[in-house]
Amino acid sequence: MNDKALTVSAPRLAMPVGAEARGISPELWRILTDAIFPNAREADKIVLAFEWCRHRQLDIMKRPVNIVPMWSSELGRMSEQLWPSIGEVEITASRTKEWAGMDEPKFGPDVTKTFEGRRKDKKSGRWEPHKIEVTYPEWCSVTVYRLVGGQRCAFTEPVWWTEAYARVGGTELPNDMWTKRPKGQLVKVAKAFSLRAAFPEEGDTTSEEMEGQTIDAPPPPPAPADNWTPPAQIAQAPRKIAQDRADTAQTAQTGEPDESEREELDRAGEGEDAPLDHDPETGEVGPRELPIGDEEPWRDWCTRLLKEIREETALEEVAAWVKANGKNLETLTKEAPKIKASLEAAIGRHRQEITRQQQEHGEARP
Repeated sequence: MNDKALTVSAPRLAMPVGAEARGISPELWRILTDAIFPNAREADKIVLAFEWCRHRQLDIMKRPVNIVPMWSSELGRMSEQLWPSIGEVEITASRTKEWAGMDEPKFGPDVTKTFEGRRKDKKSGRWEPHKIEVTYPEWCSVTVYRLVGGQRCAFTEPVWWTEAYARVGGTELPNDMWTKRPKGQLVKVAKAFSLRAAFPEEGDTTSEEMEGQTIDAPPPPPAPADNWTPPAQIAQAPRKIAQDRADTAQTAQTGEPDESEREELDRAGEGEDAPLDHDPETGEVGPRELPIGDEEPWRDWCTRLLKEIREETALEEVAAWVKANGKNLETLTKEAPKIKASLEAAIGRHRQEITRQQQEHGEARP
């Protein structure tokens, strides 16, 4: 018999410090990272899920909670959130000893619709226009029964597909799960709605309802991309702008900007309209193309572009920003024309302000 040692590979995510003190062994950690939450990217969220299940006295191996990636416009990136699954809602209702069953789902008429938007191509990595044709039930309802005063009472909350489906970023495109399972996903949401109606003291929003949605503070309901309004221009202290840029531009070797850099930053802070003269991440100077991030809604990209343009005090520089971002602006015109119109209006107002200031100082050009 060939007696060889069994080689065990490391878990997908490193085990956080202090996890063992919470009762998570290295063996359990590997199960959690590689089997229960194989798509989670943040180790601390897995620990949080473990603590949540322990507090609720639920078996984490049965996946009563999911870790759902959601776009946070406040953070400007995807952020993982903890949401109970439909299974947890059913378990909670069952624990009351008053859940008296439910009927099979009922569906409204089928609707076939073509959704259009931008999504990232998995092969090229570029954001490209995309169309998806989906046939889905207009609505779904699931009747849930609860014993109230010894009587079996029915609770039904209909859910409309267009109000519940998860979108890709800020577009109207349904995500992969809602494209592949338009009925199955809607049934889970309808079931959760009715369970919360029957057991309002127990229910909570489920991961099936929140997957692919957008979070803020507080979380807004899902909204189409075409709802952006330009942010108000906020005056900043020029010295603070320069100092913030200096802090970001520190190198790993020195940890602090050298004396010549400090003098340059001091000069940049002089005057009321001192611009941010370079990108601290790429080192690019002046107007440049701003790439749109993964799953970034158009309204957030427009806010970033407008912030850069509002730092400029010359009409030529504003025009250079618009020209450098011509491709994205062309796509924006097709996918979110109302957002494009709002952006153009905001840029136009900034141009007028530049012209006004130049005229006041006798610097206006013909």
